[in-house]
Amino acid sequence: MIIANPIYDVVFKYLLEDVEIARELLSTILGEDVQSVEVKPQETSTETSGDIRILRFDFKAVIKKPNGEISKVLIELQKAKKAFNVMRFRRYLGDNYRKEDEVVNQQGVVEKHPLPIVTIYF
Repeated sequence: MIIANPIYDVVFKYLLEDVEIARELLSTILGEDVQSVEVKPQETSTETSGDIRILRFDFKAVIKKPNGEISKVLIELQKAKKAFNVMRFRRYLGDNYRKEDEVVNQQGVVEKHPLPIVTIYF
């Protein structure tokens, strides 16, 4: 039996394309109950100067906090062998903090708010 090693980008990408595996992995890393995950289309594999490879996944997730509070967040997961370009990440944060998503408030009314962003680096 051959077991694929998730340290390799192609295997890691294949695993995270399975929504249930992605949900379980994110729950474990964050230490919170990730109720649902939506894979965003921004997944990229980038080669930067100096041959630094970055594999990036974006998710929209619904998380249930220990106190029972439900929140919707954006999660960016980056996997790289070496340090990445900080300016690219700053542009990403700026772009996504401006985007709004529908959130149901405590009174049950749908409002539009920017979602918090959780970042995970490997």
